[in-house]
Amino acid sequence: MSTSMDLFAQLNYGKVYIRRKGSTLPPFELGPMRNLGFTPELTELTIADPRTRSNSELSGVSRPAGGTLQGELLALPPESLATLLAGTRHEVASGSVPSEDVVVMVGRDSMTKRLPLKITELTSADGATDYDENVDFVKTPGGIRILPGSALATAIDAATADADGNKSLVCKVTYTSPKTSVVQAFMKAREYYEVFIVTMNEAGQDMGRRVTFRRSRIALSGDLPLINRDDFAVIGVTFTLSEDPDFSFAGESAFFYWEEELPA
Repeated sequence: MSTSMDLFAQLNYGKVYIRRKGSTLPPFELGPMRNLGFTPELTELTIADPRTRSNSELSGVSRPAGGTLQGELLALPPESLATLLAGTRHEVASGSVPSEDVVVMVGRDSMTKRLPLKITELTSADGATDYDENVDFVKTPGGIRILPGSALATAIDAATADADGNKSLVCKVTYTSPKTSVVQAFMKAREYYEVFIVTMNEAGQDMGRRVTFRRSRIALSGDLPLINRDDFAVIGVTFTLSEDPDFSFAGESAFFYWEEELPA
């Protein structure tokens, strides 16, 4: 058996995988994470000693209740986003969206029903007038924006204003849409996951380690960055760990187990 203290020096890199509890599919990687740490949670049960002035402890037991994992995601795959938002996810194939009605105003972005990849055509409602991209309008990440001073802007200015004084027109837009991942958030109740943490200890000659948590809830530990410019977005994630009530075997933990490669 090795007695070198280098064996226990920690400089770990690795991946975090999850899968829904009860699933037999291979787990998927949650995403690149940094500074992932485990904090145990203990429940203290005590009986006070009435023979003492301070009611000091007469008898007590420390019972493991679970624990938490805290870490930060540096990227957010669609499957992981659906997990963190308790949502459902489906993919929509790329394709052409023909002749969609869109209300346009000067100074506002008009949102198309799907994400636009390329605007094929924008016409007046009757199809008699064609409008040109980068002359009358520009494509935005979520739709189109009318350019001031263009022929389309002039046509909008000539329209009759509504009760609030807004002038708009209905146009027809034809565009292509990319392959899209759609997550419908907060559509599911609480779910439990198995968590697999697979690492290599660079300070221990790249010895392998796997820590398997049998039952965990996964959620955001803070806000979900949507717009950020000063630094890369990081997403705080909390894994709330608890005992698996479906697992009861002598000599095996219902919480988690830790496997570590040893030198030959």
